Amino acid sequence: MSNPAERDRQREEIVKRALGGLGHGDVSGMAAAVAEDVEYRLPGSHPLAATHRGKDTFLALVGGLLEQFDGGIHYDFHRFVVSGDTVVATFRGTGKTVQGKDYDNQYCALWDFDDESKVVRVTEFFDSHHVVATLL
Repeated sequence: MSNPAERDRQREEIVKRALGGLGHGDVSGMAAAVAEDVEYRLPGSHPLAATHRGKDTFLALVGGLLEQFDGGIHYDFHRFVVSGDTVVATFRGTGKTVQGKDYDNQYCALWDFDDESKVVRVTEFFDSHHVVATLL
């Protein structure tokens, strides 16, 4: 990449594409974005809370959650802040579960990139009570 501003825009677009495909039940954008040794950190005390390691584990977890939605999950992006190798994204996720429940959650996620602009770590914060009540 020729300059830091261009790199920042490209990394923001990588995050948007990775999440955007999930609205169609498609994890291919996410698969293209993450490194083989990606870490997916879900802090908290809910059943999904852990540091999930590796691309296959990460994609299986995301894919399994997507299966809980009738028609995928739609994200409305609020804000992106890029600082160095990190993109901070705030967004809202909405959808209808296969059980007919309404899903509506707010997120803040930190996406850490390596020098090749692959995502090496995602740390995601959300209303875990809502996730448990509607998806698990």
